[in-house]
Amino acid sequence: MAKDDSKETPQTLEKSSIYIVATPIGNLGDISLRALEVLKNCDLIAAEDTRVTGKLLSLLSIKSKKLISFYDQIEQKKAKGLIEKVKEEGISLALVSDAGTPLISDPGYHLIKLAHEENIKVIPIPGASSLTSLVSASGLPSSRVLFLGFLPKKKNLIKIEMQEWKKFKSSIVFFESAKRVVKTIEILSEIYPESQVCIGRELTKKNETIRQDNCLSLLKWLEEDAVLKGELAVMISIPLGETETSPEILKEKIQEILSQDPDIPTREVIQRLDESQTSNKELYNLVLEEKKKLQEES
Repeated sequence: MAKDDSKETPQTLEKSSIYIVATPIGNLGDISLRALEVLKNCDLIAAEDTRVTGKLLSLLSIKSKKLISFYDQIEQKKAKGLIEKVKEEGISLALVSDAGTPLISDPGYHLIKLAHEENIKVIPIPGASSLTSLVSASGLPSSRVLFLGFLPKKKNLIKIEMQEWKKFKSSIVFFESAKRVVKTIEILSEIYPESQVCIGRELTKKNETIRQDNCLSLLKWLEEDAVLKGELAVMISIPLGETETSPEILKEKIQEILSQDPDIPTREVIQRLDESQTSNKELYNLVLEEKKKLQEES
């Protein structure tokens, strides 16, 4: 009878390879058997924060592992050296973030891009992710989902970003800090007041909360909730009928275009706005108005 290799747990890791290892986002029980095997047997671990990963390894009773710091600000500088180490020394390298699946708004892009360029084998070890956790539990349409990572911090840029969402005809998922989430949902309620929203906080932890409601009701809940902290996962479903762009949003988009190129022809501004729901005459007048304001200010 043929042996079912899919049920075997590997005893040794592939050399000259990089393992992308998902770690728990809260509940330690979510660590996978494959992740444990890799973390126990790899030659080196590249960690977003060695202190966080060190604590995780201790909780998992994994001792004497060599850790190297690999966070956003230094990953581009360190990526080449790690790739050379993997190639020349033939080591197995595990890449981990502080929590969840690496590269999902976490460090690692430069390393993995170089790995593919150098024909180094990249092996994903799937597991916990706040992105997939929220989508699966949201109760919102999930057959077509657009993930945006973190939104811009400036209010006018958030507005411009949100106005684009109507084009995608999909649910939107992003991460947001507890400090900014109320302001973000306030902006959302101005643009898409009929949207449905699901917010996940402390996912898989003791105080896990998954709240789904219409935009305005959820905003009221957020404003009255005093225990928001850390980062939250947010999912938005926009009714297909909400496609008209407000004049205020159009003006902000025009201002953004003109700030990059004050001398751009009016017709090109209209083309870049790509607003099928607004007449060209109205757009033309708005652009001229904003150009006039810009000239008066200068």
